[in-house]
Amino acid sequence: MAVQPSWLVLVPGLLRDSVLGHHQLLLVRRKRDRVINQSLKFIDAHRKELKSQYKDFNKFLASYEVPSSLIEGIIAEGKKEKIEPKDEAELTQTKKYLALQLKALVARDIWDMSQYFQVWNETNEIVQRAVQLLTTGT
Repeated sequence: MAVQPSWLVLVPGLLRDSVLGHHQLLLVRRKRDRVINQSLKFIDAHRKELKSQYKDFNKFLASYEVPSSLIEGIIAEGKKEKIEPKDEAELTQTKKYLALQLKALVARDIWDMSQYFQVWNETNEIVQRAVQLLTTGT
């Protein structure tokens, strides 16, 4: 399964809609901005700790986990605006995508865009297959 674009994470059901109106696109942008703003607040509050604990990006990539409190806080923000998953499966998937997106945003802030994409593409099947073809030829 391919990873949803990051701005769709908090908008359950959006992928099922075939056409988005102007109002819907504005709503999507506001939700994306909320996730980014929450991540920036978290990073600003924990920057020294993150840089001290993860001097090496590979260590970060292998072991960093987004605090569940950050994910739960973003989901709670969505609920305030009546954005909720339709069922437990969608909530689980949303949490998974949020964790990935937030880890990528932390990587981008601590290092650079290259590290953002390394995190983001870790679960992208197309990218992983391309890397496999380039490294092994099969």
